[in-house]
Amino acid sequence: MKNSYEVIKKYEVISFYELVKGYEVINFCEVAEAYEVINFYKVVKQYKSKIFYLLIEENL
Repeated sequence: MKNSYEVIKKYEVISFYELVKGYEVINFCEVAEAYEVINFYKVVKQYKSKIFYLLIEENL
């Protein structure tokens, strides 16, 4: 899967940072750096942000 930034851009989802703040998810950059994760689903599942996960899934 493409990285989350490419997915967000491709499907014209609202600003990633605004969405993360809205759903109170830990800053994705910090998470990705700490865990060296590229696969967005793994990060979302790990932090149990089901709403955000479903929103992206619906756009794939």
